[in-house]
Amino acid sequence: MGRWATVRRRGGGPQAVAGLPPPPAPELDHDEGQLLQYSPGYQNTSGTVRLYYAATTGGPYSFSQGAAWESLHNWGGDPPNPAGFYVATSIGNDLVYSGESAQSPEFEFIP
Repeated sequence: MGRWATVRRRGGGPQAVAGLPPPPAPELDHDEGQLLQYSPGYQNTSGTVRLYYAATTGGPYSFSQGAAWESLHNWGGDPPNPAGFYVATSIGNDLVYSGESAQSPEFEFIP
């Protein structure tokens, strides 16, 4: 090889970091006409939460709202959440969790 030739080393790059798990699945509940989301995973600060709505049980669900992650998030009453069926998810902060959690169990909200 000449003096200005480049040399390629095999396997010398940065090591791949194991993928982060998704956040734990949240739960939905209600209190005094308000739709509440309980999200475990206290290390998910700076993540987000999402709410999905369907007019009939089993979906299909459409995106309703998103917000900054909180262990207890109040989505409000009606409006903006009409009676119907809801599921929620948490989005990871890419530090402890990555990606979107499994959906919460379906919750029938009757304001």
